[in-house]
Amino acid sequence: MTLFNLKAGSVPGRDHLFRQANCQDRYRCGSFEIKGSAYRAGIVCDGCGSAEASEVGAALLAEFGITEVARLIGQGRGLGDLAGELYRNSLGFLEKLTGLVAGETVSPDKAGGFIGCFLLATMLGFVMSEEETLVFAAGDGFIIVNDEIECRDENNRPHYLAYDLLDPGQYPELPPRRESFDFRLLPTASVERLAVWTDGFDPALKGEIWNLAGPRGLQRKLNVWGKRKLFADDTTGITLERAG
Repeated sequence: MTLFNLKAGSVPGRDHLFRQANCQDRYRCGSFEIKGSAYRAGIVCDGCGSAEASEVGAALLAEFGITEVARLIGQGRGLGDLAGELYRNSLGFLEKLTGLVAGETVSPDKAGGFIGCFLLATMLGFVMSEEETLVFAAGDGFIIVNDEIECRDENNRPHYLAYDLLDPGQYPELPPRRESFDFRLLPTASVERLAVWTDGFDPALKGEIWNLAGPRGLQRKLNVWGKRKLFADDTTGITLERAG
């Protein structure tokens, strides 16, 4: 496979540090090989800021998502079909968690309380093969492909995956349920660099996240920015750039 450098990093925002609150962002990324073909994948998740412990859902979604991507590809799914199935399976995973913890026959109010406390998180990611690159998202954040940046602004009301587990009759203010991530499928030959970020990132800094030395170069850069308190909110990103 064409050589790409994969880097990731995360830093808590100054507001979270002031409140001594946990960082509510999580990420997972890596490279893997299936049936002789190489893949790279990355996922960033951002927990709901007003929830008590949404970093739990963010961590579980990132872990499940990266594992499920490899499983689905291993079953023969093409990248063009991955976004819909990954979304539905991720939602099924969250539903099983709710049943295990809150109870299969528990009242909707109790189930909604568990979901609202622990499971509300966004999910943005990518999967790259030698031929194609899938970029997908549910919720707000930033997607960078080459010199183009997509700012997913949802007016501070992101469409968390777990919203689709709640009864719209009880929560009429929720957005309509969805069947898939928003996604784009690109030829890998057209991708020189790619990044996914949670919404705490400052897009004015997008030129400074590339060509960083070492596998922990992005984390070191975020540490420096964190000490300067550049970000009010937690900030997490994954970059993938063609070597050389």
